Amino acid sequence: MKFDWEIDLDGKRLRLHIGQRAIILLKEKWGLEDDEAVRSRINNLKSGPVRGYADFLWASLQEHHPEITWQDACEFFEALGIGGVGASLARRRAIPPADNENRS
Repeated sequence: MKFDWEIDLDGKRLRLHIGQRAIILLKEKWGLEDDEAVRSRINNLKSGPVRGYADFLWASLQEHHPEITWQDACEFFEALGIGGVGASLARRRAIPPADNENRS
């Protein structure tokens, strides 16, 4: 399942995308074993470390904005704050489990 949405940041419209690429990047960044663990962590960002929001923002920008570094995403996150990223996530429903054929 894929999700796309846009945010405005400093007059720039950025398109975020959660798909398999973002799941793979987060699995690697967070040192998790499988896709379901990543989905669970995404769905529970508010109960984890603040860094999780910045990681999520970075990974979700990579599909359409691969030039954005993790450091850039941290700066964007700082500008948006948890409320901004959280509000963006609240407009999306929970990340559903992948089809069995897409599991790692």
